[in-house]
Amino acid sequence: MRIFTALELTPQARLVPAYYSLRLREADVFLPSMFEASHNMHITLNFMGELEEEKVDRVCEAVRSVASERTYFAYFFDGPADFAEAKVVMLPVRENAELNGLQSDLAGRLDGIKHDSVVWPDSYVPHVTIARVKSMDDVLAARFVLAGDRSPESAGLNTIVANLATNVCVMESYKDDFGGVKYRTLRRYPLLTGKRSHYHES
Repeated sequence: MRIFTALELTPQARLVPAYYSLRLREADVFLPSMFEASHNMHITLNFMGELEEEKVDRVCEAVRSVASERTYFAYFFDGPADFAEAKVVMLPVRENAELNGLQSDLAGRLDGIKHDSVVWPDSYVPHVTIARVKSMDDVLAARFVLAGDRSPESAGLNTIVANLATNVCVMESYKDDFGGVKYRTLRRYPLLTGKRSHYHES
């Protein structure tokens, strides 16, 4: 099982990456199979790789423990970008101390389960994947299509209301019959709601 932890996107939060996904789809130059379905969109926290079932149970317990200690918080997206070498078009999350703290806490708890695969904070790039394209030409085409919408504010998105991080999930990634990447949520753990985060966009 290929396991990772992630922040679940609320329906409200999905509006922002879904907007950029629609802009690319309307260009009619990308295959439909390249796009992430909006219900699959998430913010990856830590990728664990292949794990046997016994270790998946330990991952779930570690995530439950961290989630029970942290409150929910607000976050904002930056404009679209890409990991060119990986041929991924993505939407980064704006610098956020609470998100980084959550990811760091998870890394510390998960290190004892599979040390060589934990993503540590100094190399963590929080983002939502919009599309997985096939070539560098596709990456360049996506940059061209999205050049006019370089920030969510320019599209009137981030200004509506802050996105809330409410659930941390343990998820599995797998290949479908056509070689595409699919996701399955194995466990969902709510962050504490006892107090509202004081994080605001600067």
